[in-house]
Amino acid sequence: MLKQIGELTAIGLIGEGVVGLMAPARYTASWRLGPAPLRDAIDEALEHPVALRSAYATELVAGLLLAAAIHYDWR
Repeated sequence: MLKQIGELTAIGLIGEGVVGLMAPARYTASWRLGPAPLRDAIDEALEHPVALRSAYATELVAGLLLAAAIHYDWR
């Protein structure tokens, strides 16, 4: 069960990282909902496109590393 949770997490990280890299501003803006502090944080992120792309690239790499760690034969 723990392996499946890790795989789902990896899939989510990889998917969001790819979509975020394809259209970072549009994808991030689509999450602009909820309480004012969250909307303010998203507005701040949208002002820094390089940091936004870096965050999505990091998320993608983290997902790939997690998937690799799950499927690596440690014997």
